[in-house]
Amino acid sequence: MRNKRLATGAILLIAIIGCGKEKVETGGPGDKNASQNHQDATSIKVWKDFTPPSRSFRAKFPWGNAIHWPFTGFDKPLPTEIAEAMKYRSSRDEMDGDRYYTTDYFNITEAKFTPGSSAAECEKALDQLLRDEADQWGIKLSEPKSITWSGQPAKEMEGIETPKEKTNRMQARRVYRVLVTAKFGYIGIVRDTGNPKKDVFGVPLKLTPGDVKMFLDSFTLTK
Repeated sequence: MRNKRLATGAILLIAIIGCGKEKVETGGPGDKNASQNHQDATSIKVWKDFTPPSRSFRAKFPWGNAIHWPFTGFDKPLPTEIAEAMKYRSSRDEMDGDRYYTTDYFNITEAKFTPGSSAAECEKALDQLLRDEADQWGIKLSEPKSITWSGQPAKEMEGIETPKEKTNRMQARRVYRVLVTAKFGYIGIVRDTGNPKKDVFGVPLKLTPGDVKMFLDSFTLTK
């Protein structure tokens, strides 16, 4: 009887103390989910659905409605295979002395191809439009990476602005996505200055990977 009580006590003692530290797994699903949640976290709280007059796409733009930015004399002439083009952009501005200047922005350029242009001509024209935009800011584009954008084969590139003139303003990293369809070409752009400041409510202004992902992944073809 005494031995039975001792055995029972030993079993209870093991149950209470345990057989060593609980093993903590690293790199498991929980860590992957936490990492993914970090990548998806957005610093911008206001996003609004936008569709252009052509109804060819929709996307979520931050800070309210996107503004139409036509191509002007400050831009290089459009390639002949592009009949017309429009920039749709939402930006954040800051004061520099008595003037405002743009810091971060989110942009979709929609280019309508000239009827009768071949697929190869359209692709070449949109590539030229991209390089003209990059050259304007002294950007050396990275090698294109093949991606899927709105379910279609596309390209993604990055580059850092290198102003031709000395400036006190923040240099920015730009992420580009390029997609060619039968009638339209699209260039998605996120300009990210890495702004270290905070807004009047103390919220950091620096864009997160989640902000970039939210915008670019929201792009959806509708035609």
